Amino acid sequence: MREMQAKDGMFAGEPHQVARAYTDSVQRILLIMEQLTIPVIAAVNGPAMGAG
Repeated sequence: MREMQAKDGMFAGEPHQVARAYTDSVQRILLIMEQLTIPVIAAVNGPAMGAG
């Protein structure tokens, strides 16, 4: 949250740059999982946020 507020780390840059960085990194994992032909089950120890 601090990085988001300070526009630091992966949140640095213009909004379109931040969105592109997210798509190219974090969201890429979910897109790959979506293409799997087998079910994906995850156990999360703690809060599940975002794509959970």
